[in-house]
Amino acid sequence: MRITRTMSAFLCAGYLLTTSAYATVLTFDNSPSPIPYDYGSRVDASGVDAGGRTNFNLTHGATPNVAVQMFTANYSDWSQSTNLFVWGSSYADLTDVAYHSSGQGARFIFTADS
Repeated sequence: MRITRTMSAFLCAGYLLTTSAYATVLTFDNSPSPIPYDYGSRVDASGVDAGGRTNFNLTHGATPNVAVQMFTANYSDWSQSTNLFVWGSSYADLTDVAYHSSGQGARFIFTADS
C-alpha cells in the first residue's frame, strides 16, 4: 500500500513538472477601480476581454475559453458582496494590487469552458 501511494505521488509530481499551463496574466495595472466583476474574462489573442477592456499581458497566451469572476465576498458563505479595488502603489513592494473591503475576503473564480 505504501509503495502504491509513493509511486502515485511521484507520477503526479512528474506530470505536474513536465506539463505547462498558459494563461493571460492579470496585473491590474490597466484596471479601473473598482475592478469590474468580469475583469480579464475571456481575453482573446488581441488582448481584449469580454467587457471590451484592452492591454492584457499575453506573455503566456490568451484565455478566450476561461470566464473570470472576482469580487469582495462575505466570509460566512463566500457570497458576492461588492467589487474589488486597485491599490496602485506603496503596498509593500507591490504595485497594482487587487484588494477587498475591510472585514471581508476576496474571491477569484476561473471557469474553463467544457
